Amino acid sequence: MGKKALGFKATDTEAEAAARSHRDTELLRKTEPQDLIKYGLIPEFVGRLPVMGILDELDEAALVEILTKPRNAILKQYQRLLEYENVRLHFTQGSHRRRGPRGLGTQGGSARIAHDSGRADA
Repeated sequence: MGKKALGFKATDTEAEAAARSHRDTELLRKTEPQDLIKYGLIPEFVGRLPVMGILDELDEAALVEILTKPRNAILKQYQRLLEYENVRLHFTQGSHRRRGPRGLGTQGGSARIAHDSGRADA
């Protein structure tokens, strides 16, 4: 109780990191333009920001949806690219689910998953 990790190699427990991330997200949601001015941004710049929004972290299901659902999804682009070389590429639902935690763990998101999916040794 009352202990915090300090230094370059210090690590927090998973629960502490999750609690801190949740707290930070809640604080960002409550940010007002006046807070940005108090932080040091000039009012002219803050006035040009009509909308402030924050993004939540993606979960595994959202990453899989990004990779597969859009018309120009990256996995569809890989399939199309390989079709030019007469190669048929097929992804199973299980492969999408196995790739999800990998993208979440590296904080690379869908870009990391797509990069790994295009590699033969992934």
